[in-house]
Amino acid sequence: IRTRGAFDSRTNTVSWITANTPELSLLAPGEERNIEIDVKLKDSFPIRRVSDKNFTLRLRAEIESPTVPPGTAAQKTISVGGIENKIGGKVQVNAKAFWRDAQTGILNSGPYPPQVGKSTRYTIHWIITNYSTDLANVKISAPLQSGTWFTGTVKSNATTQPTFDADSGIVRWELPTVPATKGVLGTPYEAVFQVEATPSTNQLGQNMPLLGETRLEAEDVFTGEKLQASDLVLMTDLPDDTTITDQNRFVRP
Repeated sequence: IRTRGAFDSRTNTVSWITANTPELSLLAPGEERNIEIDVKLKDSFPIRRVSDKNFTLRLRAEIESPTVPPGTAAQKTISVGGIENKIGGKVQVNAKAFWRDAQTGILNSGPYPPQVGKSTRYTIHWIITNYSTDLANVKISAPLQSGTWFTGTVKSNATTQPTFDADSGIVRWELPTVPATKGVLGTPYEAVFQVEATPSTNQLGQNMPLLGETRLEAEDVFTGEKLQASDLVLMTDLPDDTTITDQNRFVRP
């Protein structure tokens, strides 16, 4: 907490008096003054149960003065107010690519490390981790890169699956809702789709791009704000596929 007021940690109260805020010594009729307090929030709020959602910050303010209106029997003048701030949610999308992917039941084929002029199939995973607020109208998209095709094989543990727009070359996955804490507690929503990539001669000795940047957009139901998340371009180096032992994963002749 940063403030000119005196902070009492026992009651979580900050007090401003004329000793630390001299401008409060006298307020003329209709006059306005400002006092400030800066409070640093935690980087993340604890989520231990499904009910740990929709966090709110509340502040109660009270002002009093021994000056009272003429003709009243009151001992002091008091006014009370307050504010409430909703804490926006957070969502993450994780994009991964695999050559060996037995857990999905999808069989990939083709040489690895990839070879010029030969097709290799890979599986792409999109994993959503949602934190403290419910989400609506969740949209995930990414463009296939040159030399990569959508095979049509898809899987998902949600109510919808990824689709491919051949005109734009973009893979999309839309979900009507994602509940708070999904993926933080329990299994996250995950979609898998298969692509086929054929390296060209100008990619020899390099990693071939498979999928462009993955982008997520959603509406925070609690605050009404828009949330965004993204993950990096996927290449044929496949850092998430721990079954591959080759140190040199560049495109071969």
